[in-house]
Amino acid sequence: LDRMVEAIGHWGRTAILLGLLHVNGSKLPREEFEPLHRMLADHNDRLGRHCREYHIPIVEVWGKLRDEHFADPFHSNDEGARIIAEEVFRVLSGVREAP
Repeated sequence: LDRMVEAIGHWGRTAILLGLLHVNGSKLPREEFEPLHRMLADHNDRLGRHCREYHIPIVEVWGKLRDEHFADPFHSNDEGARIIAEEVFRVLSGVREAP
């Protein structure tokens, strides 16, 4: 991950990372949902800490979508995609590319 961010910076660009979505717990059995939810939450926590420590912009979409924003356990529907796009736009708007 660090090498990818460095390579992008080498070309005068800014890397922007995207956190993972949670899963729709209403569409999965509890025994599948709970360990997956913990794993995804842990990943996003570690990724967020890393990005803050190294000043890497991150689009954090964890918790932005509710169950009704999912077409299935893992993929957003149109409304969920709109929410994700707005979050991406918000982060992109705050990033200035190096000259």
